Amino acid sequence: MMWGAVLAKELASRLQGRLTYVILTLMVIVFTGLVLGSFWLVITSVTTNLPVIGSSVASSTAVSLPGLAGSYRGVFLFFAMALCLMAALSVVAPAVASTAMSGEREEGTFDLLIATGMRPRSIVFGKLVAAVGFVLLLALTAVPGFAMAWMFGGVPIVDVILTILMLVAALWLFSAIGLFCSAIGRSSAVAALYAYGLVFLLGTGSLAAYLIGASLQMEAAVRPLLALNPFISLFSVPDQISGQVAQLLPFPYRPLLDSVGPQEMFGLGALRYPRWALTLVLYSLLTVLLVGLSSVAIDPCHPWKERRWVRTLLDPGSD
Repeated sequence: MMWGAVLAKELASRLQGRLTYVILTLMVIVFTGLVLGSFWLVITSVTTNLPVIGSSVASSTAVSLPGLAGSYRGVFLFFAMALCLMAALSVVAPAVASTAMSGEREEGTFDLLIATGMRPRSIVFGKLVAAVGFVLLLALTAVPGFAMAWMFGGVPIVDVILTILMLVAALWLFSAIGLFCSAIGRSSAVAALYAYGLVFLLGTGSLAAYLIGASLQMEAAVRPLLALNPFISLFSVPDQISGQVAQLLPFPYRPLLDSVGPQEMFGLGALRYPRWALTLVLYSLLTVLLVGLSSVAIDPCHPWKERRWVRTLLDPGSD
């Protein structure tokens, strides 16, 4: 495996720096604070006559946010932690991956890396796996925080597995975005700026476009954009509460938290499917596409580089 050498070199250089342990410490402190804060909100804000620990039985049949939080304490706390972890990945992963190629250029080792004879896709894949592995190591520090949710119970094992798949798929995509921006960026700062812009459009941009379209009576047309939003797709996993929370929204915006995707999409007719399934497919395809484009961008002899528009897009430093 040619990319294994790149992977080993990247992980060794990242783990030897002091910044790694600073980030690990900050992740533990911040996420522990979020866990304790969420736990405190559940304890103090939810009125219930049932015991707090070990109970997930509804105390009221009225549909309200406090009532739902009281009925599904463990589920709410678990997915609150998952959403916080998703937000952390959207911040850390692009920053880590955006230095993969641009850092080589800044240190003057990019030409030596290309001259080793390794295929560009092997270099890109090794860099990507190293970035994903490093961010995954940071994310593992947050795993003990999820133990608080198990004290309340009520989280199905299927939801846990789907949540892990969503987080991992988002991590790969965020890292692929950072790597692609690093491949075309002139510096690490510029690459990070591009990467954060794309991740912002993926999350906040897709939600804003949906809300604008829904307010203009175009909800069905803009609903597929929700599959690109990692936070909305993640919250659609617990179908036992997402549908009930949707009842609290104004009627035009209730499909925002619908646990299934649109009926009419990509010529699928009346077929209905979970939104998280479409998100996993789209994220996988986008990751593969960005890896391919990154390989083209760092390959100085790729045939596509002969086309002027491709050279302008993927090689901004060319004349």
